[in-house]
Amino acid sequence: MSEHPNTIQPAPEPKSNGVPKTIRRTETRMELIDPARANEIRTSPPIVMSINEGACYLGVSPRKLRDDIKSRRIASAPFGGRILIRRADLDAAIESRILKAV
Repeated sequence: MSEHPNTIQPAPEPKSNGVPKTIRRTETRMELIDPARANEIRTSPPIVMSINEGACYLGVSPRKLRDDIKSRRIASAPFGGRILIRRADLDAAIESRILKAV
């Protein structure tokens, strides 16, 4: 493949409700992303997020976020069969990495 691994390409078929999605190629796998929802999460993130929303907020893959949760670098809470993360915990994880780098 000659393209950069993080290129964004249009999906071959539109979503069933008519809203087109895009495919983001990452180094590990392809993810389907709803561009409107991703933009909403980045501009006005909710206080509590799911794994996918948190990964979008941080700009990482859901797998990377799950690894950070499993290694206890980011706090989370199981709730109703889902894993929820507070925005404050994601921000704290970013700050702790910035402080370590300085």
